[in-house]
Formats: sequence, structure tokens, C-alpha cells
Amino acid sequence: MSGRRAHPDERLRAPCTRELVRRLLPFDHHIVWLQGRPAVLLTYPLLELDVDRAPEPIWCEASVTYAAGHPTAPAEIQAIARLLPWEPAVTGDRPGAER
Repeated sequence: MSGRRAHPDERLRAPCTRELVRRLLPFDHHIVWLQGRPAVLLTYPLLELDVDRAPEPIWCEASVTYAAGHPTAPAEIQAIARLLPWEPAVTGDRPGAER
């Protein structure tokens, strides 16, 4: 292999408040629409955080590469995701951490 990952994954990330993280946490691997594309919300890395003590913003992630086959998030979660300022995630970023 030529230095490329076996399964490249395009990810987006967005800063969240503690309250938003609490609302998004139960919807790990649910599809939300971001920037006109389906994306899989990835909240499982945030389960390791003590949300009450984590400094804000808390960074949430979504994968736009592997969305097929996952359940769709409810309308309320879609609305939250749509309002967040998503940006490309840099390889090596840890969800939840600041850059």
C-alpha cells in the first residue's frame, strides 16, 4: 500500500456545547444531512468524556463516506446538526478535543 489508509474516510467536525452533546450522544451512527450530503453522526468517542467537566467547545464528528445502511436521526437531531458550523476534520483529530 502506498501510505494511504485502507479505508479512507472523509469526516466533518463541529463545536458543540455540553447541552448539545448530551442531546446528540444517543444518536451514534445515525444519518444526519450535512452540507447537502448524508453523514453518519459519530458520538461514541464522546462517551469517554466527562461532559460536565469537559471544556467547551466539545467537538463532534460525522463521516460523509460511510453513511449508507444506518438509521436516519429524528427530525430534532437533524435540525441541531444542520445548525452546527461543520468543517473538515483533520486526520489525527480526536473527537471532543480542541485543535
